[in-house]
Amino acid sequence: MTEPIQGVIFVNPEVRDDLFYWQAARRYPWDEFTDIAQQFLQARYQELKRRLPQVEGQAELFKDAVDLDSSCGSGERKSPRGRKGIPFWPLFRAFSLARLMRVEDSARDVYFLLKNNPTFARACGFEAVPSYRVTARFDHIMTHHGLWAKARIKAVQLNLDKQVFFPLRGNSSGYHPRRGRGNSSSKG
Repeated sequence: MTEPIQGVIFVNPEVRDDLFYWQAARRYPWDEFTDIAQQFLQARYQELKRRLPQVEGQAELFKDAVDLDSSCGSGERKSPRGRKGIPFWPLFRAFSLARLMRVEDSARDVYFLLKNNPTFARACGFEAVPSYRVTARFDHIMTHHGLWAKARIKAVQLNLDKQVFFPLRGNSSGYHPRRGRGNSSSKG
């Protein structure tokens, strides 16, 4: 009865509201990071533009050996630029929420979390889990262009402004700086 449709992630509606990451994914103000999304799109464009001469150079090497213009079988050709884009918002949510689940925010660990936890993947906004290559490419672009650092600074500022977390204020009067672990302050 509750079998998933092939290619689509199914989540039981009674369970999802009790999960902390489901609530965080839905209630957190993700629209505050639209400037990071725009910078990601520009960085992705620069990465693709940088790789384009390599692909064209490889095509020139094989131009004489293979007739690239002939159509094989069907008259329909796929454009090399027709590939689906990287889904920014679901991957951004996945990497951000992975830390709440005490998972290291590396591409491999986030990919395995998405693959093994379909409820988490659905909470992040995925209908189908992306491949490891897409996850790694997203992480590479975000890291290489310094977007993770900007996003983390923005998240901390946002959390302090919205008072999600309060600055820590401790009472240092009861702290003995020279006391080691396991040593009591009283001798007896």
